[in-house]
Amino acid sequence: MVALNNKPTRTDATLITYPLMPLMGRARLGADGREGPVDAAARGRCLRMALATPSPYGAIRCHPWSVQAWTDEDLGTEFEQRLDGLLVEFCPDWRHPELPEPYSSNQRFVAYHRRNANRRHLGDLLTAQPEVAAAVASRVLAAIVCDEDVAANKELIYPMLAAIGRRRVQRYLIAVIETGPEHKKVGAVRAWYWSQVSLVYESVEDLRARRPTATSRAADDEMADLRGLYRIACLTAFVTCPHAATREWLARGTILKDAYYPANLRDLVAQARAIAEEDPRRYKDLLAREVDGTNMAQLGFEDP
Repeated sequence: MVALNNKPTRTDATLITYPLMPLMGRARLGADGREGPVDAAARGRCLRMALATPSPYGAIRCHPWSVQAWTDEDLGTEFEQRLDGLLVEFCPDWRHPELPEPYSSNQRFVAYHRRNANRRHLGDLLTAQPEVAAAVASRVLAAIVCDEDVAANKELIYPMLAAIGRRRVQRYLIAVIETGPEHKKVGAVRAWYWSQVSLVYESVEDLRARRPTATSRAADDEMADLRGLYRIACLTAFVTCPHAATREWLARGTILKDAYYPANLRDLVAQARAIAEEDPRRYKDLLAREVDGTNMAQLGFEDP
């Protein structure tokens, strides 16, 4: 494991990916990095469940924000239905591995295992067959915004980026934030994170100095127009959303600077600032945000 700003990230042999502004953020952690009482309790329940039923795979990485639905709606059921529909069509003989006793007696763990296995299998299929991924793009994207797992959702996002391109994926996510139901707006924000360009740094020194390669900087600059549309969609939804948890996620795509918006949206920016200033602890990151751009970075090589 490698940590940046005290946030652990996965490492591979030749690639280190740094989420500079992790999606966990203040939705689950305070600005000081400590959990609030509700989140600490949720983590405790999840850890107790894991410890009570040792994993057949070894140590469990327990993510309460993945195991437990936080929204007022049930996205998990729709997510599974969409996965099942695709798997039945393209690999009807697929069956996810069954868990042995005593693990199979914990229905929540079984459901979590089933979703992960189905997502991974579908992601592998789409990666191996980009023409299939392109043909069912709208269905896969509809599943992605139902995925509540902020880490494993990339298993479907990455194949879609390869199959239909970053612009089409991001346009879909923007449309969901603009017109979708509140709980799917959060899924779109979570998916946006992995849809971004990764700035590439040739050394740790370049990373610390924020000196990305010219190629990766140019690739990020090419997405500036869609990032602007995403920012407007998040700002608008942030102001109109009545659901506090959803609004906190939408804040991740918002910046309270007039210069980043058309002149006719300055009143909306002022409304968003007023909302944030009423709860400065919850929206501390939003109030402090000064710059816009991708929050993904990597060391070692350029994206293909």
